[in-house]
Amino acid sequence: MSRSSWFMRISSLLLVATLFAGCSAKETADQSKVPSQTKSGLTETTTETSSETDNTAKSDNSDGKSSTTESSSALAEIKDQSFDVDFETWGSVRFVSAKDNAKSSLVLSIQNKEGKTLYTLPKPDYIGSWSFDSIKAVAFKDLDNRGKKDIIVIASYIVDTDKGKKTPMDVVSIFSQTDKAFVSDFPRDVRVNNSSKVQTIKAVVDRVRVLDDLKTNPFFISDKEEITDELIDKVLCTGVLATDMAEDAVGDLYYDTYSAYHMNLSEVGQDEMYHAIGRCYASETESILRGRPALKTLTKDLYDVSTAITDDLMSLAYNLNLGGTIWGHENSRTHGIYGYRMNKFVKLRLTEHIDTVQDYNKSVNLVDSLLDKYKNDTIKEAYSDNYIEDRKDIDYVEGRKSIDKDLNSLDSHFRKLKKLLSSKDTADLYILHCASLGMGGDEI
Repeated sequence: MSRSSWFMRISSLLLVATLFAGCSAKETADQSKVPSQTKSGLTETTTETSSETDNTAKSDNSDGKSSTTESSSALAEIKDQSFDVDFETWGSVRFVSAKDNAKSSLVLSIQNKEGKTLYTLPKPDYIGSWSFDSIKAVAFKDLDNRGKKDIIVIASYIVDTDKGKKTPMDVVSIFSQTDKAFVSDFPRDVRVNNSSKVQTIKAVVDRVRVLDDLKTNPFFISDKEEITDELIDKVLCTGVLATDMAEDAVGDLYYDTYSAYHMNLSEVGQDEMYHAIGRCYASETESILRGRPALKTLTKDLYDVSTAITDDLMSLAYNLNLGGTIWGHENSRTHGIYGYRMNKFVKLRLTEHIDTVQDYNKSVNLVDSLLDKYKNDTIKEAYSDNYIEDRKDIDYVEGRKSIDKDLNSLDSHFRKLKKLLSSKDTADLYILHCASLGMGGDEI
């Protein structure tokens, strides 16, 4: 066997490893361990009842509208959703809700008794470009049990639907009080808003308590529940969504837990395991994409073309390696893990506001080089004497035709991918990295 033939064999085998190395070379893997077993389930937990500050200024309006008063500035203060409040690091101040009519946005601020603005709260990433409609409720509670009141706001925003219409949607925003600042937590906003039942302040507080319990012990099963494969998948999904785990850590956790509970880890079983991971993250992604039809369409298109690239690479590996079921299994698993990857893409698109055009352009050049090298090496192998010798009675002419077809398809799909990645931001860079893994794009 020639060195080029050996190279292609090794490259094809490395495809399996690189596709599952995780498209997160620069991220730190979560240190979460596989849940310890108990007779009642994955782990046991004890829920603590925490004290809650009772300093709540809330106004739930039955008609969902808030009265506004024009001020001398460009903002219209919403009088019935502005309150005098004592914040631990601010003292006695006034919390002011106001509508910026020019930008159709909600502006929240802290003012002193003279009406001077001391601090303007940040606009939550979860809100994005939605137009503000009205405030439903405001409350001040110590959600983090740190002795400082946090701010809860339930507001209605006008969002686009998949059918091109506009509709109001209630959204919860939580701001944690720190030293002279209030911080918006995107992951927590996502998890709180994932529940359709969170429509009142009490429901928000209850939801936050549940999420806090999950952070402490994310893989809890009551001893009253029957252990089934479906229940294990449900608990794993709830846990990983609550802990922001890295791709590799998620795969390891699922595998170790499946093994611990004697679940199906055959080749087909592992295929289904990765599809369970994909379905888990896809469910959260679908919730995040409510009211974002353009991003929803882009996410689907990116998923389709990214998995098509995987199909091309796996088909090429199949033809170069005399067939084998391994390629079909690895292709299926990569389709599954893309549920995780698209979830991360959406979150990066909504939260990472960094100029990465220069890095993106460099990465595109590197991908183009990798693609050219991959195509050249593949063609060299497909048209070598070893390709004929290894196949003996197999129709190598048809094999070469299939390889040529796959290479053309791969080239076409990469062109389409780069066209879709027009923002050239951190999210685009991440997807580009994922797509290039099968060609050795670990450094992208």
